[in-house]
Amino acid sequence: MSHIEEATTNITLQALAALIQQGETEAIAQHPCMALLRQAVTLVAKAHGGSVKATYNNYNGWPQKTNTNLALHIPGKLPRGIGLLVDLKTGALTFKGDPWDHEEFFAEVQQKMVQTYVVLANCAALRRMNAQVSTQTLDNQQVVITGVMHG
Repeated sequence: MSHIEEATTNITLQALAALIQQGETEAIAQHPCMALLRQAVTLVAKAHGGSVKATYNNYNGWPQKTNTNLALHIPGKLPRGIGLLVDLKTGALTFKGDPWDHEEFFAEVQQKMVQTYVVLANCAALRRMNAQVSTQTLDNQQVVITGVMHG
């Protein structure tokens, strides 16, 4: 049966939530967490032949807005898309969409977006500390991040 599901992650973006509440469009677009989130969704989209749009679709095909203007669409695998939203009260990153007939991939792609975001955020933090950063994806899909400080 088709229905909209919402999944909350452990990623908290409180400063971004505040900007969204205030309607600070330019500040939202330039926020480092938003840039990392956009990059993570784009990388997952490219890996699966998909695209990033501003809306996901409900069962009837009606576009549903997201407060991040980010939704992942993958033809044949996520035909209605999956929206990325920030909970305005808690700052938690949430995924919202209709997974009907694609439940397993729906869950898998959420995990991949979270993993990609976390890897990108850790790499960015290490680079800010002037570390030389590399990543390696293991056979079990775990990612090893290495930061080497020279000095």
